[in-house]
Amino acid sequence: MRNRPVRLLLAGLVAATILAGCGSKKDNRNATTNKVTTTTAAADATVDSAAGPSSGSQTTAANNLQNSSKSPTTAKASGSISAAGNTTSPPPAAAAGLQPTAPGKYTYHLTGNGGGQNIDQQLTMTVDPPTGADQHSSTQTQQGTTEQYLRYQASGLYLVELKLNAGFIQKDFKPNPPALQYPEPAPVGKSWSWQVTSSDGKTTVNTAFTVLRTENVTIGGETVPTTVLKVTITTSGDIASKSDSTYWVSEKYRLIVKQDATTDITSPIVSHSQTSQTLNSTKPS
Repeated sequence: MRNRPVRLLLAGLVAATILAGCGSKKDNRNATTNKVTTTTAAADATVDSAAGPSSGSQTTAANNLQNSSKSPTTAKASGSISAAGNTTSPPPAAAAGLQPTAPGKYTYHLTGNGGGQNIDQQLTMTVDPPTGADQHSSTQTQQGTTEQYLRYQASGLYLVELKLNAGFIQKDFKPNPPALQYPEPAPVGKSWSWQVTSSDGKTTVNTAFTVLRTENVTIGGETVPTTVLKVTITTSGDIASKSDSTYWVSEKYRLIVKQDATTDITSPIVSHSQTSQTLNSTKPS
């Protein structure tokens, strides 16, 4: 098996790690539970704003994301929330004025090295029109396909389902309730994390996020304000890996416009990769 490049989509972080290290099988929709931890500016405060339960259509969602406030805070308090105990759906996305990603096709330029090979390729992400508060997107690479279903809520953006098809590896992650991908607001210093297990019970993923700063990035000649996130993903079970990434997220376009990632796989193969990917244009085709 050769090394697989890391994906760019925030909601596709799980697939990113798996594709980064495994070669180029099905889709079960059994619910899994996820544990969420959130850190806020208030010392020793327990936060009760984890992802709400899955509700409504689950046939649409997006590979992008967010809305965030930029009022700086520093994070130092955490609270664990039991996903299974949350039985109230978050309010509709429309109530918060959150808008989904513009539908269409987006391309990213992926470069770097992995598995002893240089990487230089274009990735295509297709975002469908939203259905209610949900939006579906898929990303095609030389190594496989990922699909994700995201939900826009007043409290942020949530992962409803992530499906990976990379040849002999097929994984379905369906957190119950949906997992927080990007909070609203998202002040500098805020951190949160969650855990989810694949529907086959063989792969467990722990994902931790921290808002680092705000920064302008040039995309296709356009200056795009972004929120910069640090994201650490570890997987255990039949796939053991760790990925450290930096994401530049556009609030305006609900897109990750840039990503740098370092991924180390220790099972079922040993592999190391360093990649960078940049959105070619904020305008979909």
